[in-house]
Amino acid sequence: IYNDGGDTIYLLDQIADIKEKNTDKDMILALREALDKIKKRERDILVDRYIVGKTQSEIAEELQVSQAQVSRIEKSAIKNVKKMLE
Repeated sequence: IYNDGGDTIYLLDQIADIKEKNTDKDMILALREALDKIKKRERDILVDRYIVGKTQSEIAEELQVSQAQVSRIEKSAIKNVKKMLE
């Protein structure tokens, strides 16, 4: 879950296909399996962003990389998770 003062953003919202009729429970189980299969760094960034609620800048500072790098890794991680859920 991520909320920066605006609407709350859920990881599930980032990867879910609205056309699919999967139940939330099915999607959560599939998401857990997909997260276990992606690179550790990608998983850590998704967890920090959407569960812990850290900003990309906070994560970048911790990892000693640029915010842009965190953004690219996050985008790639979401793409990889979506592929696994197809």
